[in-house]
Amino acid sequence: MADEDPDFSSHKLPTTTQMEELKELWGMALPTTVMNFLVFVRAVVSVLFLGRLGSLELAGGALSIGFTNITGYSVLNGLSAGLEPVCSQAYGSKKWDLLSLSLQRMIFILLMAIIPISLLWINLEPIMLFMGQDPQITSTAATYCIYSLPDLLTNTLLQPLRVYLRSQGVTKPMMYCSFVAVLFHVPLNYWLVVVMGMGVEGVAVAAVVTNLHMVVLMMGYVYVYDGKWEGRWTVGIGRGWREGVGRGWTAFEVGGSELCGYMFGVVVVRDRDGSSWVFG
Repeated sequence: MADEDPDFSSHKLPTTTQMEELKELWGMALPTTVMNFLVFVRAVVSVLFLGRLGSLELAGGALSIGFTNITGYSVLNGLSAGLEPVCSQAYGSKKWDLLSLSLQRMIFILLMAIIPISLLWINLEPIMLFMGQDPQITSTAATYCIYSLPDLLTNTLLQPLRVYLRSQGVTKPMMYCSFVAVLFHVPLNYWLVVVMGMGVEGVAVAAVVTNLHMVVLMMGYVYVYDGKWEGRWTVGIGRGWREGVGRGWTAFEVGGSELCGYMFGVVVVRDRDGSSWVFG
């Protein structure tokens, strides 16, 4: 017996409400995707300019990027993720004081977190030498890492601001801010590396300045358009920062630990001559 043809007339078309929800979801997802893509473009540009300097600089830069991602950026990103459910609930229930306080608490938490991270970055060279890495590559990586230290302070603002805005559905402005910052990343690298001849230090400084541009642009948006969601700023850490640490650590265990495991391969995988690194 042949299968009966499906009766498509019985299938209901999406309602107007469902289409509006899909449109709203797409309007949030697309800018976030583009913003994340632009962040990776910035990293690719840095690696390309490291490659222009030579194999030693490329290997040292890749080692430093892997080390800083493992010990620094993944930690800050993971801790900041704990802010998202609080901000989303506070925004949904229109608790503006809680919304602003949560952002301030997370910035304070990250400021405390970068203290031990900075010590690790400063001691990258002895740590890598203890792990048996090539001395020349390690020296180059240590230079890149030292010049990247200001980026820790920048990320204590950048990561919470991203969560703060994203939890309120403000994604397009973040995309525009990232686009403008990354747009100037290429000429900035060229000026520092090629024109000024700063080498590895120039690549690191360019990455720091680009992130600083993102922070300034996002903070400018919050300052100018904060009234869009009738936000009211309340100054002070207040109570609840310990709970923020707990939520942030839980979020880091879920997301940051996976990135740490992935990036650990960047540090330990290399060819016998020590000049070729796997970086993804």
